[in-house]
Amino acid sequence: MNSKYLDETLDYRLIVQASVVSNGNDHAVYAIVNKETDVVEAEVPFLVQGYEGLHEMQATLDDWRDKFAEKTRKKDEEESKVLLN
Repeated sequence: MNSKYLDETLDYRLIVQASVVSNGNDHAVYAIVNKETDVVEAEVPFLVQGYEGLHEMQATLDDWRDKFAEKTRKKDEEESKVLLN
């Protein structure tokens, strides 16, 4: 079964493909694939779930990036204060 590209965000792509979970069934699913690693991170049976999951996963990843960037910024500020004193 050929993969069909439906939508994408910065880090994920929504496609139709045979399930990687169902062994030998050739059961079609909507898969959310990490664009950098090409790993299927979620499979859902309905298109609406695919679109919702795609955007929820991107929002979650963006939140984690923001948290990491904030911690890094605070750490850099603390280190620069020590250097100034």
